[in-house]
Amino acid sequence: MQDNSSVKDDSETPLFITKEAYGFLREIGKWTKFFVVLWGVSLFFMIVFFAFTGAMLGVVQASMGLTSPVASLWVTVLMPISMALTNCPPLYYLYRFSNNISKALAENNADELASAFRFLKSHYKFLGILTIIVLFVYVVLVVFFVTGGVMALIG
Repeated sequence: MQDNSSVKDDSETPLFITKEAYGFLREIGKWTKFFVVLWGVSLFFMIVFFAFTGAMLGVVQASMGLTSPVASLWVTVLMPISMALTNCPPLYYLYRFSNNISKALAENNADELASAFRFLKSHYKFLGILTIIVLFVYVVLVVFFVTGGVMALIG
C-alpha cells in the first residue's frame, strides 16, 4: 500500500493521466451524459404521470361523491415536488460532472478536472445523505407498524 501521508493539502501534486485512463474518463463522461438525459426524461414522465393520476383521482372522487382532496393533493402536488427536490440536485451534479470532465479532457485543464470530481463528490454525498434519511424513515415506519400491531393484539 502506498503512503500518501507526506502529501500536503495545500500543495499541488502532479498527476499524470495515462492514455488508458484518459480513454476511461472520456467514456465515463459520455455515459454520465447519457444517464443525465435518461434520468431527466424519466423524471419528467414520472411528474406528468403523477399529474394525470391526481387529476383522474380527483374525477373519481368527485363521481363517487367524496369531497376529501387530501389523496389527490398528495398525488398531484406533494409527490411531484418531493420527487423533484430529491432528484434534481444529484441530476444537476452529475450533469456538471459530465460537462466538466469532457471540457477538462478536451482542454487538458487540471482545474476543470478538479471541478468535475468536486461535482461527482457532491453527487455521491447527496445520494449518501438521502439514503441515510430513507433508511431512517424505513426504521421509524417499521417501529410504528410493529408497535401498532402489538397494540392491536393486546387491546
